[in-house]
Amino acid sequence: NGCAPVKVISAERLAELDRGPAVGLELAAAVDGKEGMNVIAPEARNCIWRELIINKKGLKTFIDRDGYGEDDYSFTKGHL
Repeated sequence: NGCAPVKVISAERLAELDRGPAVGLELAAAVDGKEGMNVIAPEARNCIWRELIINKKGLKTFIDRDGYGEDDYSFTKGHL
C-alpha cells in the first residue's frame, strides 16, 4: 500500500528542553514536502516549539498530567 515508517520519534524527547527543538526539526524534515502534509515554515518551527513546550500554550499534553511519575513505577525486564 506504500505506507512505511520514515522516522520514529519519542514524544518524551520532543518535550525535553535540551533535545526537543532538534527532535521537532527532524520530525518536520521527515514529513515536509510529502503529499497531504502541511508543515509550518522552517523559520517558525523553533518559535512554535517554545510556545507549546516552554510557555505551555495550546492544549494540555501528557506533560501536564497529575499523578504518578515515571520513577514511581518499578518495571523489571520481565515485565517488558
